[in-house]
Amino acid sequence: MICVTVNDVGGLVQVPPAADGTCPNTAYVVLSATESALAYVPITAADILYAWTWGAGTVLFMWALGIAVGAAVGVIRRI
Repeated sequence: MICVTVNDVGGLVQVPPAADGTCPNTAYVVLSATESALAYVPITAADILYAWTWGAGTVLFMWALGIAVGAAVGVIRRI
């Protein structure tokens, strides 16, 4: 991990990390290629399908629940 900050002309300047090993608040963290690969998780078609089915299922469930509650309210009003 390398801590860098931006100087006046827009260049990157390395700054020393803090005593606890973290970068200062005004600095950016530069990761190596292997560290970056560990932080990157690709999205697959299965992930998209999983999220879409949960979303569509939730919408359909809420629609059906609304129909049921509406029917129950209608029956209660008739009594």
